[in-house]
Amino acid sequence: LREETRRENVLPELPSPTRTRLGTCWRLGRHRLLCGDSRNRSTFARLLGRGKVGHTFAGPPYFNQRTYSRWDDYAAYLQDMDEVAARCYTALRDGGILVWNVANGSSGHHAHVVHHAGILEERGFRFIDTIIWAKSAPNYGLFRHGSIKSMRRYYPAHQ
Repeated sequence: LREETRRENVLPELPSPTRTRLGTCWRLGRHRLLCGDSRNRSTFARLLGRGKVGHTFAGPPYFNQRTYSRWDDYAAYLQDMDEVAARCYTALRDGGILVWNVANGSSGHHAHVVHHAGILEERGFRFIDTIIWAKSAPNYGLFRHGSIKSMRRYYPAHQ
């Protein structure tokens, strides 16, 4: 990257304290963003009311890989992920799409993708595709970079 591009992508420091706390709901045009616990029915009820959505992107925490996510055992983790899947299933209208972003493997050497796929299938989701993001760093020279925005098409990686 050129030096000026690198400088433009630097995020500013967050104010201390931040303005967002658990329970904060932001209006973004006709959309809303809620800071909440996606395992809880009340979080989804507050965000959607009785409405349904056409697309949900979920990035559940990886088992004990981050400082903000700790479980005593893998079974408890999977139970929480089942609760998240249940809330997503209830929130989606018929024909809606769920993108479930997880990494394979963890500090306990569990096959996340396999376990998460089982949870989603048991909740009633129909599997369509797996996309593996195999990268060591962003590659801005590839043709597909920016193609979703400019041409409304996705060009998958060769890995």
